[in-house]
Amino acid sequence: MSSTLVKVAAGSLVAVNGGTAGLFWYDKNQAQGKGWRVSENALCMTALFGGWPAGYLSMQTFRHKSVKKSFQDKYAAATCASFLWLGAFHPTARARLLEAWQKSPPR
Repeated sequence: MSSTLVKVAAGSLVAVNGGTAGLFWYDKNQAQGKGWRVSENALCMTALFGGWPAGYLSMQTFRHKSVKKSFQDKYAAATCASFLWLGAFHPTARARLLEAWQKSPPR
């Protein structure tokens, strides 16, 4: 993997996680002031795009969405989907899946 690609990936993760923390903070402030809120689906999308570390940290730090079980379940599902998505695009994981699929006997 080239140095440039690693820097771009690291920078992207920093940006996504920073944005995630910002969205959770903004939504918490809006909830306290009865203002326009960030949708739960938008918050869950941050987990899907790699912002799950900041999401879980923000839930605890800001004490926001940390009790609502339905949201936590959706956020966990989005986090799992993020891992599956990464695994599907990882060259080694993809090659092993194809190899296993080709070796399986036909039905």
